Amino acid sequence: MPPIRPVEFDASQCNGLFIDVGANVGDSLASFYNHRSCSIGPQNVMPQHSKCAWYWPWWMQLEERKTHCVHAFEPNALLIAQLTTEATKLRRVVGPRIRVYPATAWSLEDGNATFGVDVQHGVGSSLQLHRHTVGDRNKKGHGPALSEGNLTTVNTVDGIAFLRSLPTSLPTALKIDVEGHEYELLRGLMLSGALCAHVDTLFVEWHSVTEGAKGTPRGLDDAMKWMLTTHNPKWEELSGEWRPIGHPLCRTTLLRWT
Repeated sequence: MPPIRPVEFDASQCNGLFIDVGANVGDSLASFYNHRSCSIGPQNVMPQHSKCAWYWPWWMQLEERKTHCVHAFEPNALLIAQLTTEATKLRRVVGPRIRVYPATAWSLEDGNATFGVDVQHGVGSSLQLHRHTVGDRNKKGHGPALSEGNLTTVNTVDGIAFLRSLPTSLPTALKIDVEGHEYELLRGLMLSGALCAHVDTLFVEWHSVTEGAKGTPRGLDDAMKWMLTTHNPKWEELSGEWRPIGHPLCRTTLLRWT
């Protein structure tokens, strides 16, 4: 399978980029192009506005976002129809600025992977097959593991290569909502330098570390150390030696996605 690379836009159409990883049914796309930011400046907010969104920062006002182009990724086939419909509706307003990549998940390599789909509740589908679904009384994480249910194969895109293929001159925002896969994915993006070099604003929806890949640390301090250090590939043989790294500059601002 050839690598998945950004579909090129007319450069005159894009004053910035929004990469929506885990686009779901397109609600984040709709908000990106329709909702004002609740924050209109470093010290000013407008909570009385009925259609403002707290997660859009003051440096990403609606008028500016309407001139941005979007790459939207969604691996869950059950959500693609709604996502495509929403993208089509938005294109009538903002023009051909939206590209949808169906049945495609962000990873650290191009190819394909097994994807678990929670068809019963419609939430929590993930590349992390040990992730538990919703259980009785709507309790998240108390149901069977995704590996015990419906499995499918999705395309995977090398997120590092994808970011590096983007023009560095455009302000770029990246939203990651990948149901527990964010720890492994972000570690690769950070260590490669692609995140700091290409992403100005990073939105992440954080999930329990128990839903991350095997070996993801449980404590916040250990998780940060794990994400910001380089492991010797033979660390198990060498008493778990870690080699710290440093980076003098990083253009990325981290915000929480809710």
